[in-house]
Amino acid sequence: MSIEKFLKSFYFYKFEVLLQTAEELYLPKYKGSAFRGGFGNIFKKLSCPLKKINCQDCFILSSCPYANVFSNPSKLKNFNFIHENSNTPHPYILDFDFSIYENKIYYKKGEKIQFSLILVGEAFKYIPYIIYSFIELGNHGIGKNNSKFEVISIKNNNLEIYDYKSKRLLTDKIKKIGYKELINEIKDKNLSFYSEFFLDNVNSNSKDKNSNSKKNKNSDLLVTLNFITPTRIKFYGRYINFLNFKILITNLIRRQFLLNNLFCHTVVIDNSYNSNKISNNVRNNNKNSNLSDSGHNNINKHVGNNKKINNLNFLNSNNSNNIVEELEGKKSNFYNSCFYNLNQYLKDSEKISVFDSNLTWYDWERYSNKQKTAMKLGGFIGKIVFKGQIEHFKKYLYPLLLGEEIHVGKGTTFGLGKYKIEKFKFMEDK
Repeated sequence: MSIEKFLKSFYFYKFEVLLQTAEELYLPKYKGSAFRGGFGNIFKKLSCPLKKINCQDCFILSSCPYANVFSNPSKLKNFNFIHENSNTPHPYILDFDFSIYENKIYYKKGEKIQFSLILVGEAFKYIPYIIYSFIELGNHGIGKNNSKFEVISIKNNNLEIYDYKSKRLLTDKIKKIGYKELINEIKDKNLSFYSEFFLDNVNSNSKDKNSNSKKNKNSDLLVTLNFITPTRIKFYGRYINFLNFKILITNLIRRQFLLNNLFCHTVVIDNSYNSNKISNNVRNNNKNSNLSDSGHNNINKHVGNNKKINNLNFLNSNNSNNIVEELEGKKSNFYNSCFYNLNQYLKDSEKISVFDSNLTWYDWERYSNKQKTAMKLGGFIGKIVFKGQIEHFKKYLYPLLLGEEIHVGKGTTFGLGKYKIEKFKFMEDK
């Protein structure tokens, strides 16, 4: 299966959930953390009959709603590139509004709180458990005073699917979102740029769809991404506060691939591919690599600190690209067993450079009831502008669009890794 076809087979469900406080409520600045913790605890109480047994050792693991939504390592048994004790990526996202400059923490009785709930693929079949968990969380309470709230509205595709008075969930009205639906959203927003330059296959009836293609084919295009919530991407084993296009697209593809395989079941993994041959090729490539010890040290200077990284020479340097190559080499079983042509697919991403970067590190903490400790979950936020020819950007548009919905990096269940594509423009445009 080609990468493009694989990406188009991904699907998810999106719900707009509206809560109303039943009493005064205090929440942390990052609300997603508090709701994620409370939601997980209630979900387990409702759906797990054997709470004292570790999920990995439980004999009902394959059919347990909690394990399949939160931590089912058995789902990864066919993925020889992932550690056997790893958990599955979670097929849900709690997407709350967030701003480092202004974020409400106090709510009076009767005030409303809204967030988006995203469910990937077959996780939708657990929607009754998930919605009822939020209802019960409201009865139990949240925040430092365990303040109560009510779920008063749940919408999907602008249609009400939850009857607040009767507490009934109308699942027959629920619609999924896939490739076609995302494309239609673009059309509805009147984003003519997308239509004219990227979606020629959709607009096949347009007589002038190629009218500007010759003019713009080799023109330099600027694409601005705004990272709204802290984004946690690991690079060479450490969280980073810089980015280049290849790092971004590689992380997007990896996340989208895993979620697609585990919850949409649209790609077959061929583990019979000759991994020894792959490993030998990687070793040979690394021997010929230009990545020196000084290159490693140069990267390490820029990884894991809290300073802003806007040195464009560094972001677009050979050292940065070589480390991505080495990182991919270490995960070659993943890439080659999934897509034989992934290296070719990613090749054009190296031709897209960082034109401007205003990424900064934002630190925040959450208390983990599971681990009984405070955890620092900082990540980078801010805007970054990528520059490249339209033909190089074109193949990566859909993974970027899909990433807007399902986020990127670690901690996505809290709503981390959220970004928006803010602007497309040519260099000559004013």
